[in-house]
Amino acid sequence: MYIFDPRMPERPADNSKNLFSRVRTFLGDESGMVTVDFVVLTSAIVVTAVVTVISIGEGVTTANDRTAKCLSIQAKMYGKDIPYQKQLKRIRRRCARL
Repeated sequence: MYIFDPRMPERPADNSKNLFSRVRTFLGDESGMVTVDFVVLTSAIVVTAVVTVISIGEGVTTANDRTAKCLSIQAKMYGKDIPYQKQLKRIRRRCARL
C-alpha cells in the first residue's frame, strides 16, 4: 500500500534507471570522505605511536637488565682484597661483555 506524501517525490516507473542514477550519485558524493580520511589518518598516527612505544620499551628494558647485571658484578667485586684500579678493570671487562 502506497500513501501519498507531498514531501516525497513520486516513485518512477522504471527502477533500473533509478538504481543506476542512485549508484552514480552515491559514488560521486564526497560528503563522507572527510570523515574517512580523518579515521584513516588517526588510525595511522595511533599505529605509529604504538609501534614507537613498543620499540622504545624493549630498548629500555634491555638497558635496564644490563645495568642491573653490571651493578651486581660491582657488588660482588666490592669488598674483595684487590686494588681498586684492578677492580675497575675487571668490572669494565665483565660489564662490556653484557
